[in-house]
Amino acid sequence: MMTIARRACFAWALVAALVAFAPPAEAQTATYKVTFQGNWTTASVPGGVVGSAHFTTLVGAVHNDNVTFWESGGMATAGVEGVAEQGSTGTFVSEVNAAGSDALLVRQSIGRSPTVTAAFDVDFSKDRPLFTLLSMIGPSPDWFVGVSGLSLVNDQNKWIPELSMDLFPYDAGTKNGTRFALGGVDTSPRGTIRRIKGEDPFSDEPMAMLSFELKHSVSVEGEELPTETTLSPNYPNPFNPETTIRYGLSAAGPVRLAVYDVAGHEVATLVDGPQAAGRYSVHFAAGDLPSGAYVYRLQTGEETIARTMLLVK
Repeated sequence: MMTIARRACFAWALVAALVAFAPPAEAQTATYKVTFQGNWTTASVPGGVVGSAHFTTLVGAVHNDNVTFWESGGMATAGVEGVAEQGSTGTFVSEVNAAGSDALLVRQSIGRSPTVTAAFDVDFSKDRPLFTLLSMIGPSPDWFVGVSGLSLVNDQNKWIPELSMDLFPYDAGTKNGTRFALGGVDTSPRGTIRRIKGEDPFSDEPMAMLSFELKHSVSVEGEELPTETTLSPNYPNPFNPETTIRYGLSAAGPVRLAVYDVAGHEVATLVDGPQAAGRYSVHFAAGDLPSGAYVYRLQTGEETIARTMLLVK
């Protein structure tokens, strides 16, 4: 029969085990690598690619559900009209700025190619988890590609590790025209924004693709900054095929977090660049790596910390 003392020891051991293997607190902010890939080809436009074909500067916002900058079935604002008709971003930028703390501007210059690839980082937070973006299909009367109010958190309020989506053409409803050329007569009465996938001159193929890859997330709300550099055990461990690595920085500076196999060969670079002080959480997907032990190593200036994790497939 278990004594009271033994029961107490067992209870404390159970609590300690639960704490040790508890999932990490959900991060409040996240940085994503966003990649825009143009797909203006004869597959998406069977009639051919005009010589001046290009996409214009990407413009949008990270925001909450208090604001909507454009949506299918809605009327184009002056800012959306400027982007769709001329590729101009000034008025749309003013609309984002007018939203105050509900939205933060995203603007990225890209090359003038119909198949351009542009990758850039975007910071999100739990109070601004939505993403809106648009770019003119240039030249055109008022056609654009984009996304409106896309959430980067799932139903469990967790950051989505990876996301890819096809972008199809939209008509802003402000100009008449059926050819890839600027200008045209104002639509009267003005129409609503509508998707024109599969309508001449477009096919059912996407005009562009947009992808999101979670680079790292950080918990800052209600937490004090770390007093020293820390590297926590990954969770879950063992894992298959994804796990989360947490670390803390007491001061700003260069940071490198990489994964190595047992032979010392680097198999993944998760972080490589300056970061502010705070508590960070990085998603690691093992992909096609074989089962076995791996080492993840954190380097901050002259300090290096390493831990071992186990991939079991």
